[in-house]
Amino acid sequence: MMSTSSKRLQSSLFMISIAIILAILSLNCSAASTTSRPPQCAGADLRALQRFKAGIVDDQSRRLLSWNVSNCCQWKGVTCNNQTGRVVAIQLPGLFSQGLYIFDGYMKGTLSESVGDLQFLEILDLENTKQITGSIPSSLGKLQRLKKLILDKNNLSGSIPQSLGNLHNLQEMYLSENTLTGNIPDIFGGLKNLRVLDLFTNQLTGRIPTSITGLRNLTTLDLHGNLLSGSMPPSLGELRFLQTLDMSDNRLTGSIPDSIGMLTSLSSLYLFSNKLSGSIPSSIGNMRSLGFLRLEQNELGGVLPSSIGGLVNLKRVYISNNKIGGSIPASWGKLSSLTDLYLNGNRLSGSIPASVGELSNLQSLDLSYNSLSGSLPKELAKLSDLQIFDISFNNFKFGSVPTVISNFTGLLQLFLAGCGIEGRIPEWLSTMPNGLNTLDLSSNSLTGTIPSWVGNMTGLYSLILSNNALTSTLPAEMRNLPILGVLDLHSNHLTGPITAAFSMKSRSPDGNFETVDLSHNKFTGSIPLNVGVQKQMEQLVLSHNSLNGVIPSSVGTMERLKVLDLSANTLSGSIPSTLGGLAVLNTLELNENRLSGRIPNAFANLTSLSQLNVSHNSLSGRIPTGGLLQKFPISSYSYNSGLCGDPLPGC
Repeated sequence: MMSTSSKRLQSSLFMISIAIILAILSLNCSAASTTSRPPQCAGADLRALQRFKAGIVDDQSRRLLSWNVSNCCQWKGVTCNNQTGRVVAIQLPGLFSQGLYIFDGYMKGTLSESVGDLQFLEILDLENTKQITGSIPSSLGKLQRLKKLILDKNNLSGSIPQSLGNLHNLQEMYLSENTLTGNIPDIFGGLKNLRVLDLFTNQLTGRIPTSITGLRNLTTLDLHGNLLSGSMPPSLGELRFLQTLDMSDNRLTGSIPDSIGMLTSLSSLYLFSNKLSGSIPSSIGNMRSLGFLRLEQNELGGVLPSSIGGLVNLKRVYISNNKIGGSIPASWGKLSSLTDLYLNGNRLSGSIPASVGELSNLQSLDLSYNSLSGSLPKELAKLSDLQIFDISFNNFKFGSVPTVISNFTGLLQLFLAGCGIEGRIPEWLSTMPNGLNTLDLSSNSLTGTIPSWVGNMTGLYSLILSNNALTSTLPAEMRNLPILGVLDLHSNHLTGPITAAFSMKSRSPDGNFETVDLSHNKFTGSIPLNVGVQKQMEQLVLSHNSLNGVIPSSVGTMERLKVLDLSANTLSGSIPSTLGGLAVLNTLELNENRLSGRIPNAFANLTSLSQLNVSHNSLSGRIPTGGLLQKFPISSYSYNSGLCGDPLPGC
């Protein structure tokens, strides 16, 4: 049995243990309380931020409302160092989240020079605040610790300060989508830690400084959408870590430097919409990581390098609208990852190589506007994933639509304009497994009728059969095309009324038509009175037919109409005043009809009009004033015996 003294000792030890535990808990709580307390910001930083806030006159994001307490480390968008209390980050992007919600707000104002006094700042992020104007403060060059400068998607103007070249710790610079002018500072070549340089979509001019090739850690260089001129830096290949290079949409001249083949880490090369000339360097075949190659809209010549066939990661190739000749290299059939190949608008000759059939992932193939010839190789039948196929306007003389196309089970858009096709339209086109949404057989020698089975192609959006020798009337089955948006049948021998074209069972109450061109045929009858239900219509061309009756007043309700050409028919009656409400109309051709009465006064409201012709009618009265009508030549109004007023002789 335990003695009384032992019990007392045990009790004392227990109480001591409890006291120790409570003391430890108390210390932990005190430490936790100290840790959770925000640091106190330095006075110099507080004053600098207050001056920054004073430059912002409107804050729709409402984050600056929190900038009213004495401790700036508690302000939204401001981050301080926990030990020193110095401000290390200002992060106030236009797109931001609060809790589960994402907000898109803007700030209006200018950037204060005081930001340059935040000497410990590492991140300045004002991306997409949209209405920050004025120039970039040169004082930012004092921020020696700055790692990220993010000012893109604002309205900043002026030149890029030379002082930014002093930011030797800078890793990312985003100044894109502003209205900056002047040159890219040559001093930027000293920013050895820079990984991202985004200056796109500004108004920068001058040459790309050769010093930029000294940025050996650069992974992204995006200069597109400026006014840069001169040649590409010849030593561009020194940027060995570069993954994205975009110099598109500038005014660059000269050739693509051969050193570009040294960029073995590059995945995206965008040089389109410049004035580059010379040949595509064969060294591009060394860029094993390349996935996207865009060289379109230049003046490149020579031939297509066969070395490109070794780029197994290449997915999309756009080299259209250049001056490249020769044949398509057979080696390109090894591009196993290729999904899009656009070589249209060049001077390519020879036949399509059979190896193209090995491009099993190909979805888009555009070889139009070249000088290719021969037949389609049977190996193309393996292109089951192909969705877009365009070989229009080459030197093909197929005779009939090549049946190998029927094996393109994924095909959606087929363009065979100017391919020497004769005879009737084959019915198998209506049974393509995926259902065509675009069919272009224009500028061939097709004969016979527009077949009634076209009404079975219910997914058809664009039907282009112009410049052929088709006869007969429009099939009534056309009304079964619920999403037809483009109907171009001009320059055939079609007859009868045009009502079938405007009787579609549209899925939209405003109709689907964007373009209808039935001109240069032999259509008769009147323009349907309900044509105005096509509210999406942008171009309505019915000229050079034998249409009669009046111009329906409902035409004036087509608010998107830009082109209206009803010339060279036998239309009569007056010009509907409702046409004066077509605010975006830029072309109006009503000449060579039998129209009478006055030109509606409402025509003075046609402020977008750039082409007008009402000649060769029976119009009378004074030409309305107050708009653009006096700016058109006399020929726009001639051969209307009763018409008078400027620019015709006075009444």
